[in-house]
Amino acid sequence: MPLRTARAVLSVVPPLELLLLVVLAAGVPLPAPMPVAAEAAAATVLTLELLVARRLFRAGRRGGAGRRAALSATVAHLVPPLVRRRPAGRRPR
Repeated sequence: MPLRTARAVLSVVPPLELLLLVVLAAGVPLPAPMPVAAEAAAATVLTLELLVARRLFRAGRRGGAGRRAALSATVAHLVPPLVRRRPAGRRPR
């Protein structure tokens, strides 16, 4: 459940942050609490993502995986495959 919540929140907050940036760049005056609330929302999303990642990492470690394997499994679980793909033309080091 926390993973589903984290993904849902992560899909909502960045577009709202982008909208706020566009509005500010257009010179529209905003009420003072709005940027503060937006930053608080961004910090909350980051904290939620870190908590979910920590939970997944610990579950992997308890399952017997090494640190690197648990971290790889956590990233594979959190980051969608299209985002994880390497850009075309780049070779691994």
